[in-house]
Amino acid sequence: MTVSRVKGCKGKHFRLKRLGAFKATFGAKHAQMRIRRPRADGFYLGRFAFSGTQFIRAGVDPNPVYLVVENHRLGFAGQFPACS
Repeated sequence: MTVSRVKGCKGKHFRLKRLGAFKATFGAKHAQMRIRRPRADGFYLGRFAFSGTQFIRAGVDPNPVYLVVENHRLGFAGQFPACS
């Protein structure tokens, strides 16, 4: 998962600053991911990429994960600002 901070808007697109990439392990019944919480409050985008196996092709999820950091807590964003 690659995490980027939303710095603002440029037209209808977000201006992003990449913070880092984080690895995860996936099993048949569970998934485990460790993410270091970003220091600054604000909105973040996460993008999942899968390296693939012999049965499943590698790829990137086209839908980003909307995250927010408030009061030193990382969570899913209920509302996310839109660029117009």
